[in-house]
Amino acid sequence: MSIHQRMASSIVGIVMVGLVAGHALAAQVEPLTGTNLLSGKKAAYSLKPNYGYCTDAGDPTDLTNGKFWQSGGKTGFWTDKGTVGWGVGNKTDALSD
Repeated sequence: MSIHQRMASSIVGIVMVGLVAGHALAAQVEPLTGTNLLSGKKAAYSLKPNYGYCTDAGDPTDLTNGKFWQSGGKTGFWTDKGTVGWGVGNKTDALSD
């Protein structure tokens, strides 16, 4: 096999992986089956969420409201107000009762 054939084969492989990964990212996220014991409960964080692009008043219930961020929407994961975030290097724990 010539160098050009090997390069073409590699490029086709990379494109195929990209297509499969893109399809997986575009798939809708669905909850797992079973009972969500924290559904609707408020979470308390050991460190107040401080990532400005997604922090809002809904942070205590953003992780337990049953909503999932979906790719292909108007916002990215890190900037969606329905997510909870902390600045780089911060560690936190989430608690709920």
